[in-house]
Amino acid sequence: MTRRIIIALSILALAAPLAYAQQPPAPRGVLSINGGWQASDRTFSDSLTFDQYAETARADIDYAVKAGPVYEGGLGVRLWKALGFGVSFSSYKDSSPAAVSASIPHPFFFGRARAIEGSVNAPREETTINAQIMAFVPAGSRVLLIISAGPSFMTVRQTLVTSVRWDESYPYDTATFRAPDTRTPSESVTGFNAGADLVFRFGRSFGIGALVRYTQAKVDLAAAEGRTITVDAGGLQGGAGIRLIF
Repeated sequence: MTRRIIIALSILALAAPLAYAQQPPAPRGVLSINGGWQASDRTFSDSLTFDQYAETARADIDYAVKAGPVYEGGLGVRLWKALGFGVSFSSYKDSSPAAVSASIPHPFFFGRARAIEGSVNAPREETTINAQIMAFVPAGSRVLLIISAGPSFMTVRQTLVTSVRWDESYPYDTATFRAPDTRTPSESVTGFNAGADLVFRFGRSFGIGALVRYTQAKVDLAAAEGRTITVDAGGLQGGAGIRLIF
């Protein structure tokens, strides 16, 4: 899917100078403010092992990152014919819980582990700065298509489970899940973005637009015991908002 998006946008960008020559001149620049949705449903997991009562305990943690609202703003400036440069900023947050299941050895009997399970809040936050090469393609006197692609500089904060906790009492045949220990590492990484913005002008300097953008990066988050968890960040975004045209 990603390769097809990039190929399609590259073809459109190469055709932009020809389209520009056949249409009324594009504006010098566009300022955009958008609200939208990031369709980034995905999961990742982690496992912990530790010594307990002369046996090995194990915990499995399943994380979910759900689609949610994204807020975005950007500025694009035409520099030469149809080509220009832009920068945008976006913010996305998710507060889906992580599911924890663990097997805890019995303090008196070998091979008689007790199962516990529960969930803990594991919020995710992504902030992204997109640098973009842009193609401004007029599609009539009141419609403008802006095609963009370039690197993305993403910062990801994700709450991770670092150890499990439980309550137990005599005769210790059962154990009860208790809120685990967590940490929230923050890592920055460089990815990429590609998108298109369709602008409808209602006057000389005002309009509305519909934006579709795909961002992608892989982030190594510092987990417990010096380990890292590699997770995907970004995803397909769609939104709409106002355009200030100059």
